[in-house]
Amino acid sequence: MRGGVATRGIRRGLVVTEFALAIILLAGAGLLIRSLLSVENVTLGFRPERVLSAQLATPAFMATGRRANFYNRALEQIESLPGVASAGIIENFLISGSPEQMLTTEAGAGTVSEHLRLRSDAVSGEFSRPSELLYSGGAFFSAQDGPDSPHVAIINDAMARRLWPGRDPVSKRFKIGESDGGWITVVGVVGDMRRQGLENAPVPQIFGPMAQDPSRLATLLVRTSGDDPLRMVGTVQAAVRRVEKYVPFYGVATLENQLGAFLTERRFQTWLLIGFSVIALLMAAIGIYGLIQYSVATRTQEIGIRMAVGAQAGEIFRAGNR
Repeated sequence: MRGGVATRGIRRGLVVTEFALAIILLAGAGLLIRSLLSVENVTLGFRPERVLSAQLATPAFMATGRRANFYNRALEQIESLPGVASAGIIENFLISGSPEQMLTTEAGAGTVSEHLRLRSDAVSGEFSRPSELLYSGGAFFSAQDGPDSPHVAIINDAMARRLWPGRDPVSKRFKIGESDGGWITVVGVVGDMRRQGLENAPVPQIFGPMAQDPSRLATLLVRTSGDDPLRMVGTVQAAVRRVEKYVPFYGVATLENQLGAFLTERRFQTWLLIGFSVIALLMAAIGIYGLIQYSVATRTQEIGIRMAVGAQAGEIFRAGNR
């Protein structure tokens, strides 16, 4: 009798444990779903809808002036196409890291230097239109910001808060590195953009005019008037080829799809945990059902005998639970 009671207790304990683990898995899946929804609704700082992204690679031997001229002429050709609302070029739009660099800023009568993780990219004067940046103040680059003019830059809010908290950063000056390079003047401020992933906090970012320091590799952004930017791939590529026939045009995708790739792993982990939780809950339910059915089947004869000798229903119930 003791062995039967102990066995029943072990079976009940296993079922309760299984059910508790299933509930824990479901709670974890619920938290992951809530976290995923929060990340998907985060403020990007730009509008990725209807934007076509492509990579351009100019030859290493191409002179700086010719490279800047190529970018300008390519943008003119692209923006003249039917179905194109605007176009712009940035050194690298979606980034994977932010190197630590020495930054020197003017502070009163002296200067202050500090190491800071930041991102610096060259952009075309039209970059603000296809990305539809959220402006905080100042202006964007103009045609006068050429290779022979004083160096200027636009920074994001994260950098403004870090270097000039509570002050207007426009017209402030800084320089990158410990060299005797020229000072860079801040001419505008844009909102923080989550270019390094939806889950990562914005880092300090600097944007310089492409005319002053054109990058060999660049990202072309084209905002289309139609809902499917991929339909414009052939037309946009042909426009680039009319300017420089042999410049590689690759890595074509919509900006929305590229941002979605950041969440692929998180979505997979969330759905995997949901699947395991549902399976565990079903197994716990089957275990409880099987335990009840087994208990009734093994004690049917005992219950019948007790009823035959006149036991009341309450006594039978208490005996069945022992």
